[in-house]
Amino acid sequence: MSRTETSTGSMLGRAAVGGLVFGVAGAVVGAATAKKETKTTNTQTRPSSYFVNIGLKSIETPLLTLKFGRDKTKAEEVYALIQAIIAMK
Repeated sequence: MSRTETSTGSMLGRAAVGGLVFGVAGAVVGAATAKKETKTTNTQTRPSSYFVNIGLKSIETPLLTLKFGRDKTKAEEVYALIQAIIAMK
């Protein structure tokens, strides 16, 4: 995602100069020609760790959590394997 920012100092200065020289129309054109800066920001965050939680039929251990760190592919492979095993039942 990119975002364009306009410096308000630059905009006001250009509008003032344009207004003094050419009146209202000059002020509008001066403000419109202010320096614009495009900044690219990354708004998507990546999880620090991937987990697969498995519900068990056990009172002592009702939930088994497998941690894969940043390895998303391995977490997806294990999850797909568990889903295939469940589907075979």
